[in-house]
Amino acid sequence: MLLAKLIAHPEKHVRKAIEWRAHTLLPSVADVDEMVQGVRIGIAKDIDNILAGKVELGAVIGRKISDQIAEFARRRAR
Repeated sequence: MLLAKLIAHPEKHVRKAIEWRAHTLLPSVADVDEMVQGVRIGIAKDIDNILAGKVELGAVIGRKISDQIAEFARRRAR
């Protein structure tokens, strides 16, 4: 339950960051939802490192947002 709250808490901010960074790519609401879900999955995969103090949650979120936007741009270019 605690992990679910940790992962879900920054979702509103993640959504806004994705919309802001990807605005020139004109993502649909479904595209933004997919990218937010990808960020949440990335946080879940790195949760052990976050809880162990090896990385900060903000750093993981920032990296996953960048990765998701880059992947979306690659898909859009095809």
